[in-house]
Amino acid sequence: MMPVHQNRLTPDRLWKCMSISLARTADTPLIAAAAGFDCSNVDLEHSAVSIETASMLSIVASGAGLIPFVRLPRNDPETIARLLDSGTHGIIVSHVHDAKEAARVVDACRFAPWGQRPPIASNPVNRYGTGTWEEIAAECNAATVVAVMIENAEAVDNVGDIAAVPGLDLLIIGAWDLSASLGVPMQFENPAFRSAVTKAASGCMSEGKILGLAGISDFRLLAEFVAIGVRFVSAGTDQIFLREAAFARAAKLRSIDVQPMGGLKP
Repeated sequence: MMPVHQNRLTPDRLWKCMSISLARTADTPLIAAAAGFDCSNVDLEHSAVSIETASMLSIVASGAGLIPFVRLPRNDPETIARLLDSGTHGIIVSHVHDAKEAARVVDACRFAPWGQRPPIASNPVNRYGTGTWEEIAAECNAATVVAVMIENAEAVDNVGDIAAVPGLDLLIIGAWDLSASLGVPMQFENPAFRSAVTKAASGCMSEGKILGLAGISDFRLLAEFVAIGVRFVSAGTDQIFLREAAFARAAKLRSIDVQPMGGLKP
């Protein structure tokens, strides 16, 4: 059996993730890998991407050495099973407020005895290798990364209990939603927001879990939050990267001085 690429996140480095919400072709995960990202994340919460496209993008990402995630707006066990069966290695579920919700996400993502994901045969995650059901289940469980989004004040209050859920790997702070919930929308330097990140980092470290952060592009701020304990950063979407590059290129073209050419009428 061909060995599965092990996707367990570790706290000894910063894991860099590129989100995909606009592109629909296999080139995008390859570009992300070439750029030096560690993970890709197909966003099914804020886009019209289909499960079929998410599967294709995940398989390409895995082949390129990335950890392929898919983000869902809620815990939907049927959709989670379909995504994991068709090539996704990581599931991110948004708006998880307490440990009970987090435990239900783990149940949907992991095979028995660690969860209630329906059994399947060989699949893209184990490279369609052979083996007993027990071997396939253990291999896929080891390759699966389970993540939840911390996006409001209630979730921050419960972060220690959420981090303690067995089988959960990663807690990601959604900076935009969380700052709004705290009454300081987009004020990422506000003491209330900083305190929430610090509390989440402490809860994650005490349980040996990874803390992630999404929605902040200021590198100085990111460095400060990494110093606090963040080890996974959602660095932006393909849409943002395309817009920024297009605006920058167009601005440079507009700066070129065009001199009149003799003999040519304007």
